[in-house]
Amino acid sequence: MSDIVTGAVEQVRSAFGSCAGVPMFGLANAQVDELLVQVFTQVSRFYGVLALPLIRQADARGLAMEQDSPSTRTWLRDHLRLRPAEAGRLLRLANELDRDLPVTAQALSDGRLSRGHAHAIAEAVRGLPAETPAGARVAAERELVEHSATFDPEEVVRLLGRRVLDVVNPDHADDLLRRRVEREAADAHARRGLRICPAGPGLRRVCGFLDTEGAETLRVALDPLARRPGERRAGRAHPWATPGRRAGRPR
Repeated sequence: MSDIVTGAVEQVRSAFGSCAGVPMFGLANAQVDELLVQVFTQVSRFYGVLALPLIRQADARGLAMEQDSPSTRTWLRDHLRLRPAEAGRLLRLANELDRDLPVTAQALSDGRLSRGHAHAIAEAVRGLPAETPAGARVAAERELVEHSATFDPEEVVRLLGRRVLDVVNPDHADDLLRRRVEREAADAHARRGLRICPAGPGLRRVCGFLDTEGAETLRVALDPLARRPGERRAGRAHPWATPGRRAGRPR
């Protein structure tokens, strides 16, 4: 089995070497069109068949520890010269495909969706309420994989991720989503905090987190203070405090 994997990687390396520097201007338009699709399909398969499974194996075997690295993410960052966030995303995706997303893993290995789609599907399934039945999770994953043939990764999350339960489990969707909204609201409430710190002579820095209701209350309280003295007397809002100016739109 190891010979098969090693041989496949060597064939890929050899193929890239033979293509390097070959001029593309001699290709017909139809060839450019077809080859572009084929190349990106094979890139997806490369991640699904080789790259992500190898990352999963490295993590499962503890290669980071063997090489005195504090974590697999750090090891990937150093070993492959990746940004820390990218190393973490690849590691998480490799493990989720292996453990939780068999349909997505197969579709990626077949080249039927991109690595970006795989990330989007993993995010959408991860965001399902904890109470979602296992069967509904599998159905949601299948639905998202199917729609990945039509929608780009951002649309998969934005348009389908939050309402996929309406399709696969309509009897429980409202209740499950209500519970998730309640949990998110409670989490936002628990994370609230506001700090005012010195930021140089005559200045203070305000930073922190507010829930939606608290932020609106603060905005209403601060808007009058954002007016110039003359505008306060005239009852005119400071232009910086108006929605049009905040959004960069002409009034």
